Amino acid sequence: MTSAPSVTTDATSTQSRLADIQGLRAVAVLMVIAFHAGLPLPGGFAGVDVFFVISGFVITAMLQREWSRAGRISLRRFYTRRFVRLTPALAVTVTVTMLLTAAVISPLGPQQNAAATAVGSMFIVANVVIANTTGGYFSAAAETNPLLNVWSLSVEEQFYLLFPLMLILGWALARRRRTRLAPVVVVACVAALSFALALVDENALSFPGAKDALGFYSPLPRAWEFAVGALVALCMMRRRRASTRLATAAGILGLAGLALTLFVIDSSTPFPGLWTLLPVAATLLLLIAGQADANNPVSRMLSCRPLVAIGDRSYSLYLWHWPIIVIASALFPDAPGMKLIAAVIAAVPAIASYRFVEQPLRRRRYSKRSLGALVSVTLGVPLVVATLVWVGSTSGYGNATIQAFQRATKAHYCPNERRLPGATVECSFDDSASGPPVYLIGDSHAAHIRDAVASAAGQTDSPFASRVSPACQAFDTVIGTVGAPAVPHCAQYFADTMAWLDAAEPGVVVISTAWRPFWDDTVRLGPSEQEMSVSSTDKLRFLREGLAHTVRALSAAGHRVVLTHDVPVFTDDLDYEPAECGLLRLASGDCDRVMPRRTALAQLDLVKPHIDAVARETGSKTIDFFDLLCDDEGCPTRIPEFVIYGDSNHISADASLMLAVAFVPLIQDLEETDAP
Repeated sequence: MTSAPSVTTDATSTQSRLADIQGLRAVAVLMVIAFHAGLPLPGGFAGVDVFFVISGFVITAMLQREWSRAGRISLRRFYTRRFVRLTPALAVTVTVTMLLTAAVISPLGPQQNAAATAVGSMFIVANVVIANTTGGYFSAAAETNPLLNVWSLSVEEQFYLLFPLMLILGWALARRRRTRLAPVVVVACVAALSFALALVDENALSFPGAKDALGFYSPLPRAWEFAVGALVALCMMRRRRASTRLATAAGILGLAGLALTLFVIDSSTPFPGLWTLLPVAATLLLLIAGQADANNPVSRMLSCRPLVAIGDRSYSLYLWHWPIIVIASALFPDAPGMKLIAAVIAAVPAIASYRFVEQPLRRRRYSKRSLGALVSVTLGVPLVVATLVWVGSTSGYGNATIQAFQRATKAHYCPNERRLPGATVECSFDDSASGPPVYLIGDSHAAHIRDAVASAAGQTDSPFASRVSPACQAFDTVIGTVGAPAVPHCAQYFADTMAWLDAAEPGVVVISTAWRPFWDDTVRLGPSEQEMSVSSTDKLRFLREGLAHTVRALSAAGHRVVLTHDVPVFTDDLDYEPAECGLLRLASGDCDRVMPRRTALAQLDLVKPHIDAVARETGSKTIDFFDLLCDDEGCPTRIPEFVIYGDSNHISADASLMLAVAFVPLIQDLEETDAP
């Protein structure tokens, strides 16, 4: 009986692995780790782009050697090598990370995002999953996803799926047309098209899926980076030896480019985009230097033993550093330098993974049966663990406290919701009710009392409708944080909302807005871009003038107006963000907070007199929730019946419904006043 054919995956046994390439891998992974560890190197995340160029070079060189030797490419052998080289180590990392995540990371969204990312990583679509769950690479949610870093592995594996086919096409054309330039032309065309896509601003495109197709996590505007590495391999495999002086100059320019990348690129840089040329060109120069003359000083430096050792382990270091940083930060959120300490500690599981997973599996020979078993275990274990974590976290692990927090952080219910341009959300209830209508406008602090106002409207047999937009005040103003542009949609939101109410049937209009922008010196605000100010005195003056103008305009349209006083806000000193609390901390009550009554009153008194003054000047009414949310001791985030605050400054749907009792008599009184 003959044995099944076997496949070797020992890539390290070939003589093609160049030491300077491994040293360059070390530089790339150290760039990324330094960025994630919180060191002042804002462009370190571009180390991923260095990896992409290296991968394009290495894979193309390997495939070209096989084509030159055998006249064909064994895709089965290629894909088997890639699977064994990458997936088992990834599977171990994902499995261990998900087990730690279940105990440490918050079940109020981050656990679910991590579990979805884990499943996506096994099917090489983690980049797509992250884009649609965690969101932006530099957003706050990204800080809590312990598998955020695997997005680049999915992009790389997507490249591995398609790029060999393009090369085979190029070499086949070269053989048929007897031109060696065919593969170069094919790869160059891919590079040109991809780079053109990288220059397109996805925010300027309106077609569905534009951000997914051209965004940070997409392979389409990144393919040119792999293609650049591939072009180096295609053009220099039969190179003539260049002078050491030219190779040295290329190497020095390459190192300078990577150093510059660390400081001139940051989270505000459009990426991928024109600036991506800097790390890609720098890597290109370093590859050319090593290929032209490996004895030049820069390539010899990259070939030094410590850098080569780090480069050999760069894959495991990349896999493990971010999960350890996220988990350590969740366990010790206030410990100074914890990210850097965790990044160093991550070397331990990375080295173990390299020693006991990567190396043994790469050196083995596989029969069809043993390869099938490896694939089954490699994919099955992390998928089962991730699914269990997702199911458990979604159900609150059967814990009543966790389930209460999950209810508190869910979006407020609306049966007839419409998403309008500019992030505006329109909601309506009971359109057929016979009483005068009730309207609600404002920012997210209007959205979080929507249940209260809608419930009160229902109790008074009134139809209800709301239009709210995050961060947008209910008066004509421009708002934005210091160092960032103004929120672009607020002017349109205010104009559209006022036109909507002007044409609507007269009724009761409830205006609710967050007060924090008026005393927070990180927020700029004003009637125009030129007049924006961080001064509380200026901002409160803008509030009084703008709000009074809005109320008078609504009164002229026949509406009666109610101005709401804000809820107490848990500032940074009180540290209340349940979505950042792990499972055990939430269940034990360690994340609950109580704001002292005196502190809450002092905070609200900064703005309350100005709202009261507007009400007196315009004949409108005010409503105050303080005594419903706070007792003699203070303002708690949770009571036995339910969680009051979903985050530091928004109340839950349960808490909102509790406030309906304050609105009912006020709406009744205003409607009776308007009755003929």
